[in-house]
Amino acid sequence: MENYDKQVEEQLLAEARRNDEVREAARKQPQGRIADAPPAGFDNRVSYSDPVADGMDPTDPHSPENDPKI
Repeated sequence: MENYDKQVEEQLLAEARRNDEVREAARKQPQGRIADAPPAGFDNRVSYSDPVADGMDPTDPHSPENDPKI
């Protein structure tokens, strides 16, 4: 039983070290940011464009995206 307790303790310590490493890596690489993007309000930013042509609604049952023949 003593050997089992030691193995469990070693596993828990290893998991804690991995969690610390992941946490440290997350601090170094902030999420949700695009590297080297111009600041908001910058005049040369690319404007938004609608990815669906002619304002079509892709959820419309008669939309080409929902046509079973295609």
